[in-house]
Amino acid sequence: MKHKYCKNPVSFADMIDLINRLLGPGGCEWDKSQTFASIRRFLLEETHELIEAITEKNVSEILDEIGDLIFQLGFLVVLAKNIGWFDEKDVFNGIISKMIQRHPHIFQNPQKLKKSEVQLNWNKIKSETTRGLNAPVLGSVPKSSPSLVAALLIQERASSVGFDWLEYEQVLAKVPEEIEEIRKASTAVNKEEEFGDLLFSIVNVARWIGINPELALKTANDKFIGRFQKMAFVAKSRGSDLNDMSFVEKNKLWEEIKINTD
Repeated sequence: MKHKYCKNPVSFADMIDLINRLLGPGGCEWDKSQTFASIRRFLLEETHELIEAITEKNVSEILDEIGDLIFQLGFLVVLAKNIGWFDEKDVFNGIISKMIQRHPHIFQNPQKLKKSEVQLNWNKIKSETTRGLNAPVLGSVPKSSPSLVAALLIQERASSVGFDWLEYEQVLAKVPEEIEEIRKASTAVNKEEEFGDLLFSIVNVARWIGINPELALKTANDKFIGRFQKMAFVAKSRGSDLNDMSFVEKNKLWEEIKINTD
């Protein structure tokens, strides 16, 4: 579909033209009132909606949500350009240069590396780059990250400088150790602290086996919701109500649903 403000609306440049129109004379007052701070909310919303679409493998929604997210990023680029910070050329030059630097086995010294070797190279180069900026190893972990994601990033950064367990069994052993600490905790503050240590240890297990803990927990949440809703539906179809059923009856029904959905 052709539009008045985009001769051939299929590129990032066309979208930038559209945003310039929205923010220019005679443009949209709501759009013109937006700032870097106000856009944060929409970035989070669009990111979560895209993740949801990917999880559900909904191709049309993935297409739509990628567009929404790219629009938010383009909007930020135009805001930055308007106040003299940088423009889209700076953004693309920065990311392309970074990707070339982080992939020396492709662009500098072509060679075939294993996935694990690529990851080690990536972390080494990233560490050397940030060290050159006098940045602390853990300083690059965004403070706004969800706690599970932050824990994973912290552990990856620490591992990149050699602070890590040598064997997977050592990582697993920390989990029952932290559970025992919770049992021994005598105050609410102690219990909260030890529970945090347990979560941190579990995230480390996830890291060692290549699992994103945030996505894994989301999958578990969705699975529980689906089974619980199915349980309520089955109970109702049999003339029962979950509120009136005993725990034993509900647990028996839960196991039935679990067997039929696994």
